[in-house]
Amino acid sequence: MPKSIYKVTEEFINNNPTFIIEKDENIIGFYSILINENEASLEYFYIEPKYIGKGYGRILWNHMVQNCKNLGIKEIEIVTSPEAKVFYMKMGAVQTCEIKSLVNKERKIPQLIYTIEK
Repeated sequence: MPKSIYKVTEEFINNNPTFIIEKDENIIGFYSILINENEASLEYFYIEPKYIGKGYGRILWNHMVQNCKNLGIKEIEIVTSPEAKVFYMKMGAVQTCEIKSLVNKERKIPQLIYTIEK
């Protein structure tokens, strides 16, 4: 089994808005955001691979956007893998630049912004 690069700690979950999506009482995905005044950073957005392409990502995304809107957030910053960029752009995010990956300094990854409509 591959070693995970990311670790979501209990402290992070307790201090940041974090939500799950379930199917048949099993967690199949989650997201978590960091909030800074009226902007947010999408720190985690995950769907179990066997549920990708079945609409659960869109459900989770719509929940996140509504949650951010309710909190008065106007923009969500997203730093992601090139593979996941397609999903976020489909949801309406726009790529602003590429930045160096924190995991692999040789690799550049997309940074996107999603603007929440009023």
